[in-house]
Amino acid sequence: MADFSDGVKEYIEAEGKIRNFFPVDWKGNKDISCFQCDFFNRNSGLCLITKEVTPYPQKFTGRICPFNEATRKEE
Repeated sequence: MADFSDGVKEYIEAEGKIRNFFPVDWKGNKDISCFQCDFFNRNSGLCLITKEVTPYPQKFTGRICPFNEATRKEE
């Protein structure tokens, strides 16, 4: 177990891959917004990944949202 009583010497950077599925209606309209994200807390208005508050979460994603639209593979 690490002992941080004298402080922290350094940090080790780690990366991970996360996914979220945003809905598309039958007319093909995409709803890519914080409100549709599993990582958005609707009570606090806070992104659980970036800790950012989005001004209009029903319409947009945050400035530093980590999600990029994936390209679909045609079958």
